[in-house]
Formats: sequence, structure tokens, C-alpha cells
Amino acid sequence: MPESIAIVGAGKFGRVLLKSFLQKAKIECVSSNGNLKNKEEVKKILPQVLFRNNLEIAKDSKIKSVVIATPIESLYKTCKLFISSGKNVFLEKPGAMKHEEIKELISMLADDQILYIDYLTILDPTYQKFKTILKKESIK
Repeated sequence: MPESIAIVGAGKFGRVLLKSFLQKAKIECVSSNGNLKNKEEVKKILPQVLFRNNLEIAKDSKIKSVVIATPIESLYKTCKLFISSGKNVFLEKPGAMKHEEIKELISMLADDQILYIDYLTILDPTYQKFKTILKKESIK
């Protein structure tokens, strides 16, 4: 039986990850900030989906892992909640705004816990700017 997971964040990337993880795991529920349009889009992908808040997800022992796709500003606090509740965590963006916060998250992990950060570099504003500059100038 596939592992039960929760998707935290129902925006654009949350829905992309939802589609990917549907093929590999049992989506137990989705957490959303309440944006009705995002919830409707999630229901198109997974009509029977349950929406729950993060505290409910953290306390649910059936859910072994969470996939977090929320704004960068909330990642550290959200990730900390789920690590402290014993969940494995997949982060869609950089894990925090500060290096020290990442170090703290890593230090909180139990031996059998996983924290995976999948940062999509191609979407980073710095990378985009660099790419634009390279199109205009050649490197010698």
C-alpha cells in the first residue's frame, strides 16, 4: 500500500506536485490558505480530496510525509511544524530565508526522518536575470 502523504499548498506548484505524487502515494489531504480558486483547481485533479489545516495534518499519525509548496516566507515555520511532528518533508522551494534556519531544520531531524529540498533553479529570479544577461553578451 502506498504511503499516505499530505500536500501543503494548493497553488500552481502545489497542484503540479499533487499530480506527480498521485502516481506514487496516497494523497490523504491538502492544506490550503483558503483561496477558493486554488481549491477548485485541486478538486478538478482529485475530486474526493479533503482539505485540512496544518495542525490537523501534523497530529495525524497516518500521514507519514508532507509535500510543502507554500510561499518562501512561510516555509521555515511550516517545515519546522512537520519535522517536529515526525513527518518526512519534501520542500518545493528553498527551505528558509536564512542559512541558519536550514541548519536548525536539519538538526531537528530524527535518524529516520527525511528532509528533501527540490529547488527549481530555472525559476529563480537571479537565474532568470543571469540568463537574460547571457543572451545579450557572450562569455570570453
